[in-house]
Amino acid sequence: MTGQQSPEESLRATVKHLYASFSRYHLRPQIEERSRHFVSNNLRELLYATSLQALDTVVLGRYVSDAVLDLGDEKDFKHFLPRLFELLAFDERGLDEICLLRRLRYADWRKWPRLEQKAIETFLIAWWQSILSSDSGRTSADDCLVSIAQVIDDLTPYLEAWERDRSLPALYHLVRFVNWNSPDLLNGRLLGAWWDDRREQMEQAITWLLHPARVTSLEEASFEVFADGPFEAECSQAVYWLKEAHKWSV
Repeated sequence: MTGQQSPEESLRATVKHLYASFSRYHLRPQIEERSRHFVSNNLRELLYATSLQALDTVVLGRYVSDAVLDLGDEKDFKHFLPRLFELLAFDERGLDEICLLRRLRYADWRKWPRLEQKAIETFLIAWWQSILSSDSGRTSADDCLVSIAQVIDDLTPYLEAWERDRSLPALYHLVRFVNWNSPDLLNGRLLGAWWDDRREQMEQAITWLLHPARVTSLEEASFEVFADGPFEAECSQAVYWLKEAHKWSV
């Protein structure tokens, strides 16, 4: 699925693989409520009104907020999963990344058949690489990484992919990631409550950020890539914050 494909082409290939891997999970005659939480009949009607690949972000965004915990079970979730991930990756309106991936966690996906787990893992790394390779602004590296951290215990492959990516967008993401998290980095954490119950993954990301190689790459970028440009000040600021955070961590 990788070869000479672009990150977007690789991502589309992983989505196609998701559809194949989860094709045996058909929409059942009725999706049942699993709690007393009220789920509108209108949502049920919309889920049954069209084919899986025609369901849009508005309808499936509503479904995700109730999925697994309140509406349907893991088999229902598996039916919608390929389309959910397709919209996550390509729809400009976007789904709530955190909500979707936490639903995956609630569905005990690590107990699913290994081939299904592998299809999801392959999608997630392709999604991450696609985000790093683009500066569209649709999804930040910060939002993407904290979402992935909800379901992936070892972030090493994702951080190594970031280190290998020498593209300009990947540098932009790194600068913005550091500056966004800068006040919290001084206190040994990353910004956002979603890291609270994923502290091991947060510490992985911080250890990677504070490695001297990050400072070196950003210093080089400040002088060689962003020199005299509008992004030079942001890059220099990121270097400053990394050095300060490293001092506080020693």
